[in-house]
Amino acid sequence: PKSVTPTPSPSTVTIALKDIGDSYVDASQRNSTAGGPSHTLIADGSPYRVAFLRFNLASLAGKTITSAALRIHTSNDVGAGSNASFDIMYVVNNSWNGATMSMNNSVPISTTRLGTLVSPSQDGTWYQASLTPGGVQVGAGGQLSVAIKNSTNGDGVIFYAKEGDSAVTPQLVLTYR
Repeated sequence: PKSVTPTPSPSTVTIALKDIGDSYVDASQRNSTAGGPSHTLIADGSPYRVAFLRFNLASLAGKTITSAALRIHTSNDVGAGSNASFDIMYVVNNSWNGATMSMNNSVPISTTRLGTLVSPSQDGTWYQASLTPGGVQVGAGGQLSVAIKNSTNGDGVIFYAKEGDSAVTPQLVLTYR
């Protein structure tokens, strides 16, 4: 009988990418660009604040993303944590500039939810939210922008931005083959 050599499955690789751009916009200060240079980002329902993150996925051209997660580190500020849940939404436009973005000139947020950050309640702690691999795959070979928002609850979350300590910069953790 002829023997068949099994085809090995492609091995997977896991990487953590730090954000390359971030900001937040604030509905109560519609012209403010304070989120650009800030060491922390805010997502809140009241006042309505949305945090934006951008990641460089150029190295993943031709790769298949099999799992994805967003990691954020709540700041050490008292009350930085939240008992609310936050939608992580896909942002189609990657050309935004955190230094100049305000609520008045913010890029549109799509209706595609990539994941949910559930109750990041403790200050000074890492939290991770699973993301839909197929939703993240659209950024492979280019960039991926996401918005973190809470439109129903006044309990906001404050987390570190890339301008702060690099050890607590937001991360996109991806496994691919």
